[in-house]
Amino acid sequence: MAAGIERSLIDGAAGKIEVAAARPPNARGVAVIAHPHPLFGGTMENKVITTLAKVFGEAGIATFRFNFRGVGATEGAHDEGRGETDDMLRVAEHARASMRQAPLYLAGFSFGGAIATRVSARADPERTMPSRYSTRSTCGAASGRGRADGATRTRTGAGSPTTVHSPAGAGRAGS
Repeated sequence: MAAGIERSLIDGAAGKIEVAAARPPNARGVAVIAHPHPLFGGTMENKVITTLAKVFGEAGIATFRFNFRGVGATEGAHDEGRGETDDMLRVAEHARASMRQAPLYLAGFSFGGAIATRVSARADPERTMPSRYSTRSTCGAASGRGRADGATRTRTGAGSPTTVHSPAGAGRAGS
């Protein structure tokens, strides 16, 4: 059963952050997904971002998409990645608070993938899920549907959507 989209504004360092959340029943994790570069038309409605959200949702993982500063209803101005990192951390905190003990997955495309990587270095390691396809919290890219064991197939390369952490059961850092 597909989860409905809840739209809200949460407090961020530069003002309100626009968030679109989908919470499937009995979610087994929560993914925060970041969009491409805001100065080049990137928004949380980007086709790659909505596809990532759909795939995570089909895997039973709640999704939180958001707009970076200056995009849509999000307040503030582009901050060369510094403020955007803080904003994604704030959305991750919000997602964790609403989903309690669920593991956290960080994903993004292009600029959003770079921000997700920065956030992964600052996120709580006890609550994030590293991918068995990457070492530590480096990036792999989501490709296709999840596998039966709960892991996500990955591929790397320019223009690939980035998944910093894959679904639960995917192992520990360095594995």
